[in-house]
Amino acid sequence: MTGPAFTTIEVAAYRPGSVSSTGRYGWSAIGAWGSPMPDAAVLEDTTTVRASDVGYRTEQAAGDVINYPAVLLEAPDIDRHLELDPASSAAPMTVGRAVLVNDNGRFDQLATDYTSDSRRVTIKTGRRVYDSDRGYFVDPVSTALTTLFAGLAESWRLTEAELEIPLRDPTYALQRPYLRNTYAGTGGLNGAADMGGTTIPRTRGGITSLPVRGIQPLLIDPVARIYQYNDAPGTVVQVYEGGAAVFTSAGDVADLYTGTTPAGQFRTNNARGIFQLGSTAVGVITADVTGSFPIAGTVNRAALVAQYIMTEDLGIPSSMVNSAAFTALSDTYQYPGGWYWPSGDATTGAGAVGLFLRSLGAKLVPMRDGQLSCVLLRSIPSNIAPAATLSTAQIIRLAAQQLSAPLDPPAYRWRLGGRRNHTPMTSSLNAGLTDAQRRAVGQEWLVGTWSSNSILAVYANPSDPDLIPTALLSVTHARLIATAIGAQWGSRPRLYDIDLPEEIAMSLDLGSVVRVTYPAADLRAGKLGQVVGEQRRAGQTAVTLQVLV
Repeated sequence: MTGPAFTTIEVAAYRPGSVSSTGRYGWSAIGAWGSPMPDAAVLEDTTTVRASDVGYRTEQAAGDVINYPAVLLEAPDIDRHLELDPASSAAPMTVGRAVLVNDNGRFDQLATDYTSDSRRVTIKTGRRVYDSDRGYFVDPVSTALTTLFAGLAESWRLTEAELEIPLRDPTYALQRPYLRNTYAGTGGLNGAADMGGTTIPRTRGGITSLPVRGIQPLLIDPVARIYQYNDAPGTVVQVYEGGAAVFTSAGDVADLYTGTTPAGQFRTNNARGIFQLGSTAVGVITADVTGSFPIAGTVNRAALVAQYIMTEDLGIPSSMVNSAAFTALSDTYQYPGGWYWPSGDATTGAGAVGLFLRSLGAKLVPMRDGQLSCVLLRSIPSNIAPAATLSTAQIIRLAAQQLSAPLDPPAYRWRLGGRRNHTPMTSSLNAGLTDAQRRAVGQEWLVGTWSSNSILAVYANPSDPDLIPTALLSVTHARLIATAIGAQWGSRPRLYDIDLPEEIAMSLDLGSVVRVTYPAADLRAGKLGQVVGEQRRAGQTAVTLQVLV
C-alpha cells in the first residue's frame, strides 16, 4: 500500500575563500594575545541545501539521518523535447524554478555568503509506504526515490519570504564562448602587440587523408612569418597561397626560432599548432590541417570529437557526460569529422558540440539523471525490443500533434554539406590555377543528397529545406546521413502527445523506444515509436510524453 507522493530537492552552494587562510595575529581589543584578528581570511566552502514539500528523512542505514524540512513551496514544471528538424542539434529543456520558504530568515545568511550559480540541483519524488505493524505511513528508503530532474541552478534570489532558485538543464554549462584562450600580445608566440586579448584559433578533428580544408591560419608573428592553426598539437597537410599549393614542406621542428625556413617552403611546429613560411606571402594563405586535443590527443570520429569538446575543452565533469552513448554512436558511424574556429569566432560550447552531433543526425540531450547524452533519430527497425508497451491499459489520453515545416509537408530532398572549404576564394587567385582548381577553391561545400520522386508525385508543395552544414570530412558520409534522414522523414511519421501515470512515464526517457497500441489510425495493430518529449507539471500525477510513431 502506497501513500501520498512527496518531492525533495538538493541544491549545492559555494562560498569563495580568500587567497590565504592565514589571519593576522597580535594584540586585539576583542581577543587574547595570539588570537586571530577579525579580518582573518575566509576559507572556501561548499554546502548543500535540502528541502521537501511535505518533509522527508532518510533511513539510518544510509549513515546519519538527513532531514529535508518541509519548506519547498513550489516545485518546478519540467518541459523537455527534441528539436525534430535535422538542421537542429538541440534538445531544449525548460525547468522553471524552485521556491523555498524563508521563514524567520532561515536562508538570509546562506544566500548572502554562498552562491548557487552553475551548482548541481537534484529533484526527486517518492511515495510514503504503509507500515501495517504501526498503522501509519512512513518515509521510504532513499534508494526508492525517483529522480525527476538533475541539472544546474542559476544565482538564487532572496526576499523576505522566499528563496527563489532558477533552474537550468545541464546544457547551461555549455552556454559560454567556445574560444576562450587569448594572446598576451607580448610578442613572439604570444602574439604581436595589437593582438592582446585576441582569441587563439582552434582546430579539432581531421585525418591526413581527409583534413580540415582551406582554413585561414592566424599570422601571430609577422616578422618571423609564423602562423597558428590550433591551440594544441596538430598536423599541416598542405599550405596554399592564392589557392595554389606553391609551398613545400621543410619538415617539423621543435622551435621555429631556431634555424631558417627556405623560400618557397614551410616548416611546422606541430606540437604547438603553428607553422612558418620561408618568404613573405603576397596572397591569401590557407592550409589543410588536422587538430588534436591537448590531453586526449588525436580524436577524429565526429561523435567522439563532440564528447571531448565537452569534457576537455569546456571542462564538463565526465560524470555529467554519458560516454557510453557517445562511444556507441561513434561505433555506429565511424565517420571522421573536423572543424576550424578562427580567432574571434563567437560559437558557444553548445554550438560546437551540436555541429558534430548534427552531422550524424543526432541530438544533444540532457537526460533525467543529469547526464548529457546523445540520441539518434532514425527509422526504428522492426526487431528492436521496446522499453515499454503503451496501450489503453496505461494511456490516459492520446492526441495527435502537428509537425512543423520542413517535416510537414515532408521534404522531397535533404542536402547535407560535407568536406567544407573554410575559405572559399573567387578572386586574387594564383594565376597558375586550372579552371577545375578555380571552381574547387571557390566552392564552400560538397553536397550529399537524398531525394524522393514519390513525395514529389503526392505533394503539390513539399518542403525543400536549406542545406544542412556538417563537420563531416567525406561527401560520401554526408550522402549516407542524408539518406538515413530521408528514410525516416520520407516515411511520414506522426507525433502524439500521450498522457501516462507518473510511475510509467518516469521509467522512460528521451530516446526510449516504445510500442504504442491504441484504437486510432494505424496504431490499432501496434507501432514502434520513439519518445521525443516530456512535459511534467508540479502537483499533477500524469506526465505527458511526446512520441514519434
